[in-house]
Amino acid sequence: MKISKHARGGYYTTLTIKGKKNFIYGATPDEVDTKYTEMKYRHRQGYNVNDNPTFEEYASLWYTTYKKDKGALKTQEMYRNCINNHLNPVLGPKKIKEITATQVQALLNSITSSKSLAHKVRITLNQIYKRAIADRLTVFNPVTDSDVIAPDDPKRVFLTPKQRSLLLQILVDGHRSYPIILTILHTGMRMGEALALLWKDVDFEKEIIRVTKAVEFEHSKPKQKDPKSERGFREIPMSDALIDYLKRYQKAAKKRLYVFPGHTGGPMGLTEMQRIWRSAGKKIRKWFKDNPDMKECEFNLTFRLLRHTYCTGLYDAEVDEVSAAEIMGHDIVIMRKIYTHLQNARRQKTAVKIKNIYQEPSPEANSEPGQASEK
Repeated sequence: MKISKHARGGYYTTLTIKGKKNFIYGATPDEVDTKYTEMKYRHRQGYNVNDNPTFEEYASLWYTTYKKDKGALKTQEMYRNCINNHLNPVLGPKKIKEITATQVQALLNSITSSKSLAHKVRITLNQIYKRAIADRLTVFNPVTDSDVIAPDDPKRVFLTPKQRSLLLQILVDGHRSYPIILTILHTGMRMGEALALLWKDVDFEKEIIRVTKAVEFEHSKPKQKDPKSERGFREIPMSDALIDYLKRYQKAAKKRLYVFPGHTGGPMGLTEMQRIWRSAGKKIRKWFKDNPDMKECEFNLTFRLLRHTYCTGLYDAEVDEVSAAEIMGHDIVIMRKIYTHLQNARRQKTAVKIKNIYQEPSPEANSEPGQASEK
């Protein structure tokens, strides 16, 4: 599928169905891609599974039946990307029952740009074949014998205390990103959870924030949903610093419903959030450019960086992994991996420090063996 820029603005592509070329328009390439996929899947919806389908035909039916309009929008987009851009170009014309394990492995081996992407493609293909077996289209799952693609462990970058202080110092003079940055640094909330936060969720009496909703974006428009998982529903204790700031911030909020509203007072849209974030990043880069002696402290601002900083803070404060998992909205297994990662990173740094512990010449260096230096 080729998406082109239209002369009158926006973007377009075409889809030929039964010899007829259909033009699909959208304001962004993502919107065109979504409309293209939906038109293609609607065309396939009437398909009968007993007709010995091609992979492309069955994958379209599978997505429409089991994934479309279900779960997070990002997850739906991930499945569409795997099917349209990686599976269909290679396996699309082949019959479901004729695809071999060798063909599947060759496909996975060809995805060299990212282990994470190869992992997602394998998961998608495996789910499709499990349903194909349940529909009695085949008795063999060619994914089962393929090599498992394990994604690389994510890098858990976090701000040091000095970097954290600098971040707040740079943005403290009324920058619009400051309230949400400070809040995530003190709560570890995900971006979508923070944007869905209402003032009624902030309980100053009990000194907690209740996370009950999240925001995701559909064509840049905010859409409310439940948190990422059941563990996402949680209560986060507030620090004294956060309580003090939010009380002052609320007085200037003019009785708005959302803690971090968009310009209309409702939930903030993606475009507005990105504009604020770009502005914050630009200000941070300028500050470091103007202060070259602080180059070693420079960082790239992301929501994940703030969340990882808070999680690391829990570890440094010796909060146990069970309590930390509850606060972060994580599964305990994930939390244990994070804490293990932090422990290993600290051990490596400690080992380097020990290796260098006696690099500086000591007073004893000029003494004879067995003799102490004079004081």
